[in-house]
Amino acid sequence: MTTLTGSTAMRAMPEGPPLVAALGGAALQLGTLAYAWHRYSSARDCLAEPLECLMRPWSADPWGRTVIYVVAYTLVMWLASLRTLFSKGRSDSSIVDRLWSIMPWVYTWHWLLSCNTFSPRLTIMVALASVWGIRLTYNFWIKGGFSGGEDYRWDIVRHWYPGWKWEVFNL
Repeated sequence: MTTLTGSTAMRAMPEGPPLVAALGGAALQLGTLAYAWHRYSSARDCLAEPLECLMRPWSADPWGRTVIYVVAYTLVMWLASLRTLFSKGRSDSSIVDRLWSIMPWVYTWHWLLSCNTFSPRLTIMVALASVWGIRLTYNFWIKGGFSGGEDYRWDIVRHWYPGWKWEVFNL
């Protein structure tokens, strides 16, 4: 991905966690989030009827709309990562790296624009997230992050989970 990072050769390949442990941890985290969203947040209505929330976003609860859009967006990004499956024989997970610096401030702007009243706290949060995101995006750009290459760390993770295991882990 970049010419300025990851140039030091690794002396030994680190051991990764077993696939069952990685997937189990992910399932536990997602299950906890889904439970908390459904039980304790206003996202409950959008989780019960996600298509309704996607079709009429401005009449939906802002938190529920955000949850549904993030889940849909995550699925679309995973499908986009599969575009290199036939040419390289594996998916391209580095699409996440290219969006990592952009999405947090997009989310905060969404919340600011969804707010019905002026909130100084939210405005400060949007300003800080935007400055941070622009700085991070600029740094990523000057290091060649948007050039289409892959971060060297993905190769290590791919070594831990070869073949179909990588695709399952990437999901």
